[in-house]
Amino acid sequence: VDISWPSPYNIGSGLYNVGNTCYLNCVLQCLIHTPPLLRILDHHSAQICSKDGDFCLTCSLGLIAKRAHDNSGRPFIPTPVTTHIQRIAGHMEHGRQEDAHEFLRYVVEAFHRDLIFSNENDGPEKANWVNQIFGGRLRSRITCRGCGHNSEKMESNLDFSLEIDDISTIQDAFERFTSAEYLSGANQYQCESCMRLYNAKKQLLIQEAPVVLTVHLKRFSSQGHKLTHRVDFDEKLSLGPYMTDTQLRPSYRLHGVICHVQIDSNSGHYYAIVQSRDGRWFKMDDEFVHEADPPLNHRSAYVLFYLREDESVTATAGLRPRGMVGRLTGAQDGGIAFVGYGSTSRNADHNHITAFSETMRNIQGSKALPSVGQVEGVRLERRVINPYHSIYAFPAENGRLRPAHGL
Repeated sequence: VDISWPSPYNIGSGLYNVGNTCYLNCVLQCLIHTPPLLRILDHHSAQICSKDGDFCLTCSLGLIAKRAHDNSGRPFIPTPVTTHIQRIAGHMEHGRQEDAHEFLRYVVEAFHRDLIFSNENDGPEKANWVNQIFGGRLRSRITCRGCGHNSEKMESNLDFSLEIDDISTIQDAFERFTSAEYLSGANQYQCESCMRLYNAKKQLLIQEAPVVLTVHLKRFSSQGHKLTHRVDFDEKLSLGPYMTDTQLRPSYRLHGVICHVQIDSNSGHYYAIVQSRDGRWFKMDDEFVHEADPPLNHRSAYVLFYLREDESVTATAGLRPRGMVGRLTGAQDGGIAFVGYGSTSRNADHNHITAFSETMRNIQGSKALPSVGQVEGVRLERRVINPYHSIYAFPAENGRLRPAHGL
């Protein structure tokens, strides 16, 4: 993934608030100032999009990015998105106050939907650009205190929502997120190996780190109460202490912040602070754009955007293309073409390959993929990443499947 700024993008113009759309404007500003996403938006066009005039968020955001960065400095209404809010998030209504982080999640989901219909969906690197930019993986491990067996489950994630009550730094929040939980008493764990109830340790760690790290500070309770205290965060952040392999130390640099200011008990206001191509910071407050100080330790910070800057970004989420490896037996459509990958982590448990097929162009396409199949006589087990993307795992002792042709 190329994390450099595409030319000629630098700092965009403001976006008019057309009735409680500050939550939308600040999300769009952070996204159109995220360099690897800008590259996708700059490349995407109606000519390679197969939605046949239907709403495509990737096309729409691309139009907004190009207009915002046209160097005119004139604010405008982001009409390609504001007129389709319910196509992005069905329950959100125009003119109503909404949550910026919730809207951001729906935007990423809409990107996934766009990919199903895009002509770019011809290969894994393009078809999976959402996961390549925003995606990571978490490992949940439960260790039985009786027999010592480890039960592991891998989960894909596109952002981190961190509890911040009684938390003063972002490092403390990640420490809590990855801290061990002990299962005992009425919560004892029934081990899948020894089949007995025992005390157990449960822990969630980061298996694979994303290129764009999105951190949501959970300031709002389910009752609507807001935590207003400051949570310290630096311009630089390392996820090393929270990884399954602590020798991997993915490093990040802050490049955007969504802020929320409480106006009264029933209303608030969002704005964004983003970094430009030349390293300056700007406050994007609806139609107003002003140069600003770096937003470090900002008391109103709600969502943080960090951009990975270590050498691993060229191998997003640990996946390296290895070429076509064959077809899966047992698929309902008569066989699925695969693209092979090397190991996605440094543990020796599994290697992986990723499946793509024409059936995956519709929203239920992944249902055509069997849970177990074979390629070249090697047994493969399916692991769903999201509704449109599956990974198949094979034991490491089988070695790598040989590519049928070059990369």
